[in-house]
Amino acid sequence: MDFFAPYIGSNYYKYRILLVGESHYFSNKQNFSVKDWYDNKIILTEELKKQCYTKSIVNDFLNGKKKIYTIYRFPAKVIGKLLNKNDYEAFTYVAFFNFFQRPNFQKGSIDVNDLDIKYGNEAFKKNYEMLKPQITLFLSKKAFECLENKYNCHCLVHPSSAWWYKNDGKLGCKKMEELLGPIIMKGELK
Repeated sequence: MDFFAPYIGSNYYKYRILLVGESHYFSNKQNFSVKDWYDNKIILTEELKKQCYTKSIVNDFLNGKKKIYTIYRFPAKVIGKLLNKNDYEAFTYVAFFNFFQRPNFQKGSIDVNDLDIKYGNEAFKKNYEMLKPQITLFLSKKAFECLENKYNCHCLVHPSSAWWYKNDGKLGCKKMEELLGPIIMKGELK
């Protein structure tokens, strides 16, 4: 499914920071079968396609069209602080995709099944091998727990979670800063 291809920032290869989210979601409840989704038996309206096209959604964030995307905004603040860049420019230093290869059919955390795990792991392996990240940060505990080969990845709480900033950010922003700080301090990759 082409619309789940990763967003790759124009400055990604300077540090090769990969962020992995959980899933897109449809803003209105949908009654699609998970099996039908993976069997490509679902015909999406243009509006539903827009809600799960990763590159377009990230570009909407980068162009200031939608400021509600905490999954991009909060990590961008941390990276921006480390690079001394604004949030939007900071996000150009990462690649991003969602682990689960289908949108959540209703708001909230995705109800995962074996097909989601299978296709999520296949997509992760393919993207990991293509992007060759220096560091991979999962922004979803649920997605991280479904990852079969941990590839030396790190797990943070979801940026929209109250835990992102609680306890001095030890599970979210502070942990992200501690993981990325040494990489960024080393300087750009050659």
